[in-house]
Amino acid sequence: MTLYVFGDSYAKYCANTSWAWYNLLSQSLDTLLVNFGFSGSGLEFTYHYFEKVRSQIKDNDKIVICITALQRRYFWQSKPHITNSAQLNHGKRKQLSQEEETALKMYNIYLENEDNYCNNLINFLYNLDHLCLDKSVQIQLLACFDHEADFLTTNASRFGKLKFSLGSLTTCSASEFNPELSRAVRLHFFGVTEYRANHLCKPNHIILADKIFRSFMNDEYVDLTYGFHRDIITTENLQNDTWRSNMFARLKDIEDWPDFMCINKQ
Repeated sequence: MTLYVFGDSYAKYCANTSWAWYNLLSQSLDTLLVNFGFSGSGLEFTYHYFEKVRSQIKDNDKIVICITALQRRYFWQSKPHITNSAQLNHGKRKQLSQEEETALKMYNIYLENEDNYCNNLINFLYNLDHLCLDKSVQIQLLACFDHEADFLTTNASRFGKLKFSLGSLTTCSASEFNPELSRAVRLHFFGVTEYRANHLCKPNHIILADKIFRSFMNDEYVDLTYGFHRDIITTENLQNDTWRSNMFARLKDIEDWPDFMCINKQ
């Protein structure tokens, strides 16, 4: 039996992080893990790699797909993480030529069509639903963002074999920050250096893995709005080297810990 994982940074394989949710889930299921997660990638990237391995999927295999933002596209094979012009404001402009940057901006201005993105996802979900019937596999969908969570909830009744979730992974991630923390600290995690594996601290990886495991084994609904640790990233904890080492994955970056990480919200 194999566990296949697809998605963006919420699914990306983190080396040397044995407690990442997909590693824990694979251990609990006693399966081989095949992970196609790629930070910043869009659903077209997932569609592409799913089709590459579809013929290899066998009866009783398990699949987890993190459904990322609908508007992300797969323009360049060598740069699957650059998916729309909004990302140019997050330090990715230098990775494009002037011609590529212009083309990306023109696409977003003149060609972007959310109806197409929605229809493509619906077609993919029908494809997945049929696979569940054809090969008796189990497929768990996790929404990365609130917009996609609403979309999946609205359309869930159309797909009898797929496993849906309530809420979004981003809500789980954002809820880890204590309200005392400054906006600068939060933005640093999401926009500069994300120290957490897959945007989650260690305890919430354990909880997420358990929720998905119980979905596969007991047909329990994965509720991303309940049962996770909240407000655990505090000023006091960020100042504690041991706490950071236990909670975060990117330990090498802690040596250059920004000074403002230890400043309370003014």
